[in-house]
Amino acid sequence: MRLHRVLRRNVSVFCASLAFATSGLHADIIATDNNVPSIMDVGGTEDDPATYILGLAGAISRDVGNTGAYVGLSSSYNFLVVASGSTLTSKGGIVGSGSASQYNMVALTGSGTSWAAGDRIDVGKDGSNNHLSVEEGAHITVGKTYVGLTGTAHHNTLNILGAGSSMTVSSSTGITLGSYGSNNILRVGYGGTLTTGMAYIGFNAGANDNEAIVYGRGSTWSLKQLSIASYFDGTGNALTIEDGGLVRVSGYYSLNSAVAINSSDNNFLNFNDGFLAIDGDATEIIAGLIDDGAFRIWDGSTWQIAGVDDLLFGYFDNDSDALAFSGYTELGGYTILTNVAGTAIPEPSTYAALAGCAVLGLAIARRYQRGRR
Repeated sequence: MRLHRVLRRNVSVFCASLAFATSGLHADIIATDNNVPSIMDVGGTEDDPATYILGLAGAISRDVGNTGAYVGLSSSYNFLVVASGSTLTSKGGIVGSGSASQYNMVALTGSGTSWAAGDRIDVGKDGSNNHLSVEEGAHITVGKTYVGLTGTAHHNTLNILGAGSSMTVSSSTGITLGSYGSNNILRVGYGGTLTTGMAYIGFNAGANDNEAIVYGRGSTWSLKQLSIASYFDGTGNALTIEDGGLVRVSGYYSLNSAVAINSSDNNFLNFNDGFLAIDGDATEIIAGLIDDGAFRIWDGSTWQIAGVDDLLFGYFDNDSDALAFSGYTELGGYTILTNVAGTAIPEPSTYAALAGCAVLGLAIARRYQRGRR
């Protein structure tokens, strides 16, 4: 199992902020509750960030109006905490707006805590090293989302972590991880869920080394269509699914465009005991992607290009067989792909059906390879 560096320091800063607040406002507590402004840009330092807390003593609702919520408009080390079941409402949101706006953060934490963010959220519009984290049952709703919008926006992160934590991106435009920016990260883990329309990882030329990671049983990214650097010439972009995580693709415009990966420029979909499910019979599409070298598997120390013998996939026409194969419900009618080590142990009564799917998948892949030579 690969370990992920989740921003543990965020939690310690949050707890420290609350501790300061209980004994009177510390110098770094700029505003709380109804005094939290729409523009949070006082700026601070790594050891003393300018902190804004919504939900200091309990649940509160705060609408910052049509200007949107800006955390780090032109300065660094601004920190917004939304907690205690509180609700933030805004027309939009930006974490790290200008190129000099770095190390700004928004942390939503706790069951019932939410941000209704309107049309759009940018995590790193022009700035770098900015973070948005949704944890411990919190939720965000927004129209569309960009993580690393411009060429100066790098090393920004969006985290949806923990059972009950979720983010819904309602626009068909969905989410873009690395529009022009590089080294940006999306994490969905520990049972968190992300629901989006389209999903682009490394959209424009120069958008390199962006990575989405879905990890842990129950962690699910449901999306309409997946593109990994398939429009322009970004390099080193990836989606990694591991430790039982699930990426589910449905509602696409056409089955042939459900998953597109520009593997010729070292962009990949990585498997380390995770699952990809595509609505419909996508076995031919998966066979083509295998032939293109678009999938990799983790061998314990490095990522290796996966061949047909490294993967197991098939079309499951009913929920029970899909559940036995993946451990996830409501995947009847989906084609499911995983590396062999990631498959669940089925009940004896389902062995025959699963074996048939595996043989079918391998036969299709091999037939596809012969046809391309």
